[in-house]
Parts: sequence; structure tokens; C-alpha cells
Amino acid sequence: MDHAYEGYADGPVLSWADADALARFIANVWMVHPFREGNTRTIAVFLALYLRWMGFDVGNEPFEKHASFFRGTLVRACYQNRSIGVGLDVTHLVSFLSKLVEDPRVELDYDALWCVPLFEHPDCVRNVSLVDAHPVQERLLSEGPAQEVLRRATTTG
Repeated sequence: MDHAYEGYADGPVLSWADADALARFIANVWMVHPFREGNTRTIAVFLALYLRWMGFDVGNEPFEKHASFFRGTLVRACYQNRSIGVGLDVTHLVSFLSKLVEDPRVELDYDALWCVPLFEHPDCVRNVSLVDAHPVQERLLSEGPAQEVLRRATTTG
């Protein structure tokens, strides 16, 4: 990543390319789990310090307020299953970065983190017993969130 970001009267600007590269870097560090405990918290602290070093005014509040979304973006950025058409996706992490450094009004879409093909192909879920997963899947399907995500995916895709 080029650390020479553009500066304006309002402050530094994080380009989409830099945000994408930073998101991939952060996700990769998180994925290799370099710290014994607290990887997500440590990555959040590192990210905030790095962004401050770049000249952005970043506090801890967004990480505290949106901790589950931040973790979900890291999981989604590191998950792929090419057999069902799921590739790595850092777009949600880039949205979180945009909220951090550019516009706190950026809406974070928790539903967009759902990996719809896993509902369509539950046999592709790794490291989860289907016997244990089945009740959870049934609950999600009966309570609606998964159905809503699937409905939106089939109508927009």
C-alpha cells in the first residue's frame, strides 16, 4: 500500500484502492491469528493506531459500538468456498473503514454479511457437525433472517 495518501483542507482522504489494500492486509493478519488471545481486539487497536499514523482522527468508539460487525467483516473477508461460488469479500470491511475515516453516517448492513450460498448448500459448512448445525439452520429459516437474505439474493442477483 502506498502510504502517500492525498491531503485536503479537510484532512487526509483514504482512496478506495488504499482502503481495499488495507482491508486485505488487516483481514490477512487477523486470519493467521498471530496473538494468543484477543486477536480481533488487537487488530482493532492496530488498525486505529495505523489510521492515526496516517493522519486520520480515529477513536475506539466505532470498534466498541460495532464490534460484532467488525468481527463479521473479518470473517467474511477471510472466507471462501470456490465450489459454491464464494470468494473472498472485503467490501464490508472497506465500508467499515469508510465509516471510521470518512463519514460516520455510513450505514453498516449486518444482513449483507450473511453468506447466502451456505444456506443453499449447508453440506459445504466446514468444522460444524450437520447434526448440531441443523437445529440452528431450522431456527434461522423459521424465524426469518435467512429467508429474508435468500429472498433478497434471488431478487437482486
